Amino acid sequence: PSAAPADEAEISTLLCPPRTIHVNGGTRAVGKKQVAVREYCMDVTEVTAGAYAECVDRGACSDSELECDDQWTFRKPGRADHPINCVSWQQADGYCRAVGKRLPTFDEWEWAAQAGSEKRRFAWGDSEPAPGQICWSEDTAQPHTCVVGTFPASRTPDGIDDLFGGVWEYLSPAQRNGIVNVARGGSWQNTGIDTLEGDNPGGFMAEFTRNDVVGFRCAYDGRRAPPPPRPGRPSRDPDAPEVDLDEP
Repeated sequence: PSAAPADEAEISTLLCPPRTIHVNGGTRAVGKKQVAVREYCMDVTEVTAGAYAECVDRGACSDSELECDDQWTFRKPGRADHPINCVSWQQADGYCRAVGKRLPTFDEWEWAAQAGSEKRRFAWGDSEPAPGQICWSEDTAQPHTCVVGTFPASRTPDGIDDLFGGVWEYLSPAQRNGIVNVARGGSWQNTGIDTLEGDNPGGFMAEFTRNDVVGFRCAYDGRRAPPPPRPGRPSRDPDAPEVDLDEP
């Protein structure tokens, strides 16, 4: 797991929803500044076309303009387990809110992708991706998006898949240092190593709204379990109702 003081990891009270991974917090060096990153949960994979369609079916998400490019995935046969793409930042933000989560911040994404204080160049280490290690077109041109979670060699030490390659991932807020719709990680269509670098700011021009190389994943930090009982005090009532963290 990403580095954090042992005592912090041991007293964590953050409950992560299903299909998310706990990421320990810590302090991230950004230039001459030290940025505190609190513990959080991050989706194991990018949000899939199938999951997004379920949100649309519930009336909680927008299906506007989701066939934006040749390789759109929304309700396309055989693409339910591919990342949703062609979404705007607002649609990505809306989905995460609809399932009780939020978009990751820039610092949270970087912290996970660099294995916390290890500050790796990539999720797996400092070496450039080997052929077939991630979903991108550097070695063999990808015709379209890839099934999420099928590149285990790209996984972070925490167990998060596809932070590099797949689809660019929207982050929050929508504008950072003058760059709108900030996104990170590169995509299935990219070939340049500079699109993957762990400290590459990423982002798109103001007129950009959607594309078949851009999607997202969500983060979570809102619901916490009761703290562990103090010595000599009874533990939590075993008959008390469990908190259901399943996505709606």
